Amino acid sequence: MKAWPLFAAGLSLALAAPVARAEAVKRDLTENERLEYSVAESQTILRGKLLEVVDAMVPMPGAAKLTSYRYALVEPEKWIKGSPAWVKGQAQNKPVVIGFSDASADLFQTVREWASSSDALLLFLKKTDASFPAPGGASKLPRVDYVLEDSPYLFQHGLLKVNPGDEAAIDERIKATSASRTLDSLVVRSSLTLLGTSLGDGDCRIAGRGDQTCTRVRIDRLLARSSMAGEIPVYGVFDGPLPRGQSLYFVRETPDDSYEILSFRAGVMPVENGKVEPLGKSLNDVIGRIKIVARETRGPGD
Repeated sequence: MKAWPLFAAGLSLALAAPVARAEAVKRDLTENERLEYSVAESQTILRGKLLEVVDAMVPMPGAAKLTSYRYALVEPEKWIKGSPAWVKGQAQNKPVVIGFSDASADLFQTVREWASSSDALLLFLKKTDASFPAPGGASKLPRVDYVLEDSPYLFQHGLLKVNPGDEAAIDERIKATSASRTLDSLVVRSSLTLLGTSLGDGDCRIAGRGDQTCTRVRIDRLLARSSMAGEIPVYGVFDGPLPRGQSLYFVRETPDDSYEILSFRAGVMPVENGKVEPLGKSLNDVIGRIKIVARETRGPGD
């Protein structure tokens, strides 16, 4: 897999094996897609510097047995996504505690090796929950605020070392990745934008492999580009059923004569009672915007 040129020279990669939790994918993801997935799926994206790395043991709840309690104390430099509420009322560089589960032990070891460096880290995070170990009430150990996301599809496994001077380029790339999931971008990048109804599953080819499953989607109304077909075979990169009933579809045509939903799940938007649910807007308003974008960029659909 080809490395992303922007990052290849400037970032040291975390060489950790992906953890077990995974959704089935119908083809391999590119590095750019892994970044898009990471930006979309992570609750919080933080750039900061390591202050301390701790490998301790704490009692398991309701038992005398001890369990690993690994964390890093990080001083935030920039909250790129999902900043906590206290950022509005306190100094943004208040240290936060990032936890590492047993499944990310190799990644924790990498962080320990980076502890003496003054370089910043980019972390894709989610808020901790009751499943993560916690120190007892009498313990002086801090409680974990966030843990690394545990999807194997994260860009570079969710933790990157940022060399000095790369910060602006990284921020700009993440901003562009977020923008790629907007309505306007989906219209511009799609082979077809349509209002369609799912009819059920059928056989198709995906990434050159036969005996794959797509959903037959009836074209109720073409909104950008054109097609002579009355229905098309559609699939999402991640395995799972497409929404029932009518939805807006933003898809790209593949060499296998199937159509792939753009930007993972962002490219299919269910419509309920005249409203496009993911956008919280009326279908008529959204179609109006699609038509404007299509006309300004490449001409209207049928």
